[in-house]
Amino acid sequence: MKKILITILLTLIASNSYADMVSTPAEVGGMFDLIEILKVIAYFILTPLVLTVAIESGIAYLMKYRDKFSQARIAFTNVITNVSVNIINLIVIKVFVSSLELWSYIAMVVILEIMVVVAEWKLFQKWLSKKALKLSLILNISSYVIGMVVIWSFFLIKSYLSPVYDVMTVY
Repeated sequence: MKKILITILLTLIASNSYADMVSTPAEVGGMFDLIEILKVIAYFILTPLVLTVAIESGIAYLMKYRDKFSQARIAFTNVITNVSVNIINLIVIKVFVSSLELWSYIAMVVILEIMVVVAEWKLFQKWLSKKALKLSLILNISSYVIGMVVIWSFFLIKSYLSPVYDVMTVY
């Protein structure tokens, strides 16, 4: 699995099809602008990862998983699962954006989230607790719901303030 993900990531970065990953690719001397690639990585990979690790670590702390070992295992598990899911999500959105229907996208998200719960359950079972399924479910449901609230709040605030920002930039 690790080799497959690394191969996909390296292929996307090295190939010309990576241009589809960037909303407005800027070519400089036949190469894609590094700034645009870093923006995509920051927006689609790093931001969700940091948000997920912060939420799940906080919830785990409240559930009495407070030692450094437990927190490190939870963070490491999220690096594996969250980055994998976000890369798959990014690829699906960019490849099927014109033909992707809402119900099929929702089905894909549900399937990916179930796979994450199972993967984290197995890792937590090995590393942390016999109550690993409960932990995995609580952490993933919490991070998904809180993450969606944060993301939608950000977009609502941004759309609400955009007329003000537009007026300010005109002058």
